[in-house]
Amino acid sequence: MSKLVYRIFCGVLVGVGFCGWSRDLHAAPPIKLNGPLVAGGTVSSNGLQFSPDGSRVLYLADQTTDDVDEIFIVPSTGGTAIKLNGPLVANGDVNFLGFQFSPDGSRVLYLADQETGGVDEIFSVPSAGGEAVKLNGPLVLNGDVSGFGLQFSSDGSRVLYLADQSTDEVDEIFSVPSLGGVAVKLNGPLVANGDVNVNGLQFSPDGNRVLYLADQSIDEVDEIFSVPSAGGVVVRLNGPLVANGDVYFNGLQYSPDGSRVLYLADQTTNGVNELYIVSSVGGAGVKLNGPLVAGGNVSFGGFQFSPDGSRVLYLADQTTDEVNEIFSVPRAGGIPVKLNGPLVSGGDVSFGGFQFSPDGSRVLYRADQTTVGVTELFSVPSIGGVAVKLNGPLVAGGNVFSQQFSPDGSRVLYRADQMIDEAYEIFSVPSAGGVAVRLNGPLVANGAVFANGLQFSPDGSRVLYYAEQEFIGVNELYLVPSVGGTPVKLNGPLVAGGDVSSGGLQFSADGSLVLYNADQDTDGVFELYTRIVKQTWNGGSGSWNTGSNWQHGYAPDDVMQITVGTAADAILSGTTNQLVNELTIGGGGAGVTSIITLQAGSSITTIHGLTLKAGGVIRGDGQINSTFNSANLGSLRAGAGEQLLVNTPALTNSGRIEAIGTVNALAEVEISGTVTNTAGVGVISSRSGILRFNSGLTNPGGLTFSSGFNEVFGDITNTGVISVTGGAHTTFNDDVIQNGTLQVSKAGNTTSVAVFLGSFSGSGGSTGGGDIFFEGDVLPGNSPGRAEFDGSVGFGPASLLVMELAGTQPGINYDQLAALGDLGLGGALELRLLDGYTPRGGEIYDLLDWGSLNGQFQRIDLPPLAEGLSWNTTTLYSTGAISVIPEPSLLALVALVGMGMLGRRAKLI
Repeated sequence: MSKLVYRIFCGVLVGVGFCGWSRDLHAAPPIKLNGPLVAGGTVSSNGLQFSPDGSRVLYLADQTTDDVDEIFIVPSTGGTAIKLNGPLVANGDVNFLGFQFSPDGSRVLYLADQETGGVDEIFSVPSAGGEAVKLNGPLVLNGDVSGFGLQFSSDGSRVLYLADQSTDEVDEIFSVPSLGGVAVKLNGPLVANGDVNVNGLQFSPDGNRVLYLADQSIDEVDEIFSVPSAGGVVVRLNGPLVANGDVYFNGLQYSPDGSRVLYLADQTTNGVNELYIVSSVGGAGVKLNGPLVAGGNVSFGGFQFSPDGSRVLYLADQTTDEVNEIFSVPRAGGIPVKLNGPLVSGGDVSFGGFQFSPDGSRVLYRADQTTVGVTELFSVPSIGGVAVKLNGPLVAGGNVFSQQFSPDGSRVLYRADQMIDEAYEIFSVPSAGGVAVRLNGPLVANGAVFANGLQFSPDGSRVLYYAEQEFIGVNELYLVPSVGGTPVKLNGPLVAGGDVSSGGLQFSADGSLVLYNADQDTDGVFELYTRIVKQTWNGGSGSWNTGSNWQHGYAPDDVMQITVGTAADAILSGTTNQLVNELTIGGGGAGVTSIITLQAGSSITTIHGLTLKAGGVIRGDGQINSTFNSANLGSLRAGAGEQLLVNTPALTNSGRIEAIGTVNALAEVEISGTVTNTAGVGVISSRSGILRFNSGLTNPGGLTFSSGFNEVFGDITNTGVISVTGGAHTTFNDDVIQNGTLQVSKAGNTTSVAVFLGSFSGSGGSTGGGDIFFEGDVLPGNSPGRAEFDGSVGFGPASLLVMELAGTQPGINYDQLAALGDLGLGGALELRLLDGYTPRGGEIYDLLDWGSLNGQFQRIDLPPLAEGLSWNTTTLYSTGAISVIPEPSLLALVALVGMGMLGRRAKLI
C-alpha cells in the first residue's frame, strides 16, 4: 500500500491529524523459494504445488543443468531446496506431468526418463529426500508410462498409472504399492487394437476400486469397467450398447460416497447421448434424464453429483431441440426438474457454466435467458424454484464469462465485462441475490482481470486475482476481501519486462501463503515465490516486531490477515506504526487472554478492519486506526498515565472499555467514532480516568465510575445504567439524555458526585443518594415528564432549568423536578409552553419538590399569558409551585364592586 493510498484511507477513517504511518522495516517481502539457477535456467509453472499441510512446495526447474528439468522440494517460507529425483541419464528429464504429493505429504510421485533416454517411468521418493523407487514394471521395447492419469489412492498406499507396459502402443492400467512392489495390471484382456482411455481413469473415494474406460470388448467401442484396486474381477458397468453406441469419455465419475457411477452414453439410440447411473460394483443402470425431444441430447459438459450425492445436475436440449437447459434429478431416478427460468427466443444455458453450491442447496448457471446473445449469471434452488439473476446491469456488449461459489456457498465470484465492453473485471455477490461488488482495483486502459488463478481463499474471506491492473501487458497478482475492499499487490517489484505467470497460482491449505511464479528479478527467468498473507501469533509475551513470535517468522505487514488468538501479549514498541490488512484479537477459548500492548507513540492501522473477540485485549498508550468488523467482545484498556486512542467510524461494545488510572496518573480512552454500548453485556468503566466519546455514546449497557476524579467528553444517550459510586467524582462535559438509570451513590460519609456541564434531559432522574450538580441546561422529562433525584441537587450560576407546560397534570402535562435531598437553586428558570397550550387563570403548576431548599434562581423567564392574566411566583420557594392569577388591575375592579362604586359608575355611563 502506497503512502498516498494510506493517507487517503486514514483521512476518510479518522480525519487529518491522526496519520503518521511509515512502512515497518520488518515487513515481509515475497520469499524466493528456488535455489540459484544455472545460466538459462528457469522454474516451470507446471505442477507447482504446496504439500497438503502447506509446509513445503514442490517445483520443477532446470536449476542445476540448463534444459534438464528436475524436481525439487523446499520449505514454503524459504530454506534449502532439495532435489528429489535420482540421477538422470544423459538427456533425461523429469516430465512436467503427473508429479504430486501423496495425500499425507510423506512421498512424491514423479515421471522421468531417468534410466533410459526417451523412456518415461514413474518413481516414488520420500518428500524429505531419499532414494527414489521405480514403481512401474518392466516395459516392453518402446513402451512408456503415460503422463496422464497418474494418481495416489486416497490413503496414499497405492499408485495408479497408464502405460504400454506389456504391448507397444497398447495402453493399459496398473496399480502398484506407493513404496514399490509388484505392479498389477487391472484391466481385462483387450480386443485387438483395444486401449484403455486416459479420460475418466480414477480411484474410488475410498481407494478400494478403480474406474476406467476402454474399448476392451469391441474395438473402438468405449465402455466403463470397475475393478478392485489391488487387482481382481473386472466388472462392466454400462448396459448393453446399441450398434455403434459408445460411453462418452467426458464426465465419468463416482458419487461422493463411491457407491454409484455416473456416465453418458448413446446406449439406447445411436447418436443420442443420455445420462445413466449404476452401482460401482455392477448391476442394472438407471437412466436419469427425462424423455428427449427429437434431436435432443444430454450435453457432455458439466453433469455432476451434488456434494452429498443425492442429486444429479445435467444440461440437455431435452424440451426443445438445440436449446440447452439445466435439470436436476434425484440420483435414484425420478422426474427431472428444470432449473433455469424461461429462455428468450434463441437463448441457451451455457455449456459447462453450472455447478452446485458446496452444501448442494443452490445451483449456479450462466445463460442468455433474458436477452439473446447476452450471457448472465443466475442462482436457483437445486430442487427447483425461482431463478435469481446475480450479476449487475451489463454494459452494451457485456457478458458474464465464469463463476464460482465461495467455500461456504454464501457468495459467488464472477468475471464479466460488466462496466466497460471487453474490460474483464471480477465481482462478488451474495449467492441468493443482492448487490454485486467489484473486487479489482481500477484497470489501466485496455487492462483486464484474467480467469487463470482466480480463486477464493480456503476460508472464503479473500479473493486472489491476476490482472494487468496498473500497466498494460504487465500481469501482477492481487488479493482483496471477498465482500469488497482495497486490493493489495502480492508480487514484488518487477524488473523491466517482468511478469507474473498465470500458472501455479494457489493458496496453501490454511490460506496463510500464496504461491506464484514470476520473472520478478530477471527478465525471462521465472522463479518461485511465496507471499505470507495470513499469520498467527505463536503465543506468550514478546515483541510484535520480532519475526520469531509469528507463525511464519516475519513481522506483520499490509498484506496480512493477523490473528492474535492464543494466550499472548504482543508488545508494540513506541517506534512502531504498523499497517496490517486485517486484525483479529481473541477467540482462543475459555480463560485465554490475547493482548496487544501499545507502548507510547505506537499505532496499528488496518486496511480492512479489526475483530475483537472474547478474551481479546487492546491496551496501552498508543492508537488503533481501524473499522471494527463486528461487535467488540473483548476489551479496550488504558492504565495509569496511558492514553489509548481508537480512531474508528463506529464501535459497538459488547465487551469492556476501561480507563483505570490513579490519583496522580489518570488513564484516558478516546474513541473518535460513534460508540454503542450493548445492553446486558457492554461495560464501560473508569477509575481516575478520562473517557472521550468524540462522536457520542449510546448507552443501553453499563457505564460505571467507581473511584477518583473522572472526566467524560461527548454526548451521551443513556437507556441503560450510569453508575457513579465509591466516592467517585465524575464530570460530564457534554450533553446527556437520561432515559435510563443514573445511580449516584452515597454510603455513610462517602458521597459520590456527578457534575453535568452540558445539557441534561430525559425522563430519568437518579438513585443512590449522591450529589448532582447542573451547570448547563436541564430539561426534565420527555416533553414533558417528571425527573426524580433521590439525593441532593445543585444548580450552578450558569445553569438553565427549562420546564415545559402543556396541561395541568404534573409529570404528564407539565414537567416536574424532585430532589429528595437538598435542592440548591441558582442560574435561571425558563418556562416554555408546548403544542399551543394556553394557561388559564387559577391554574397551579407544582414544578419543584425537595427535601430541603436553599438558594434562588437568579432569573426567571416566563412566557406571555392571555390579556388579564399574570404569573404568580411568590410560592415558588415555599411550595415549589407557580400559578396563573388575574392581573392587579382586575383586583382593583373587584374591590370597587365590593364598595358599590362600580354600579354607580355603570349608572353614570
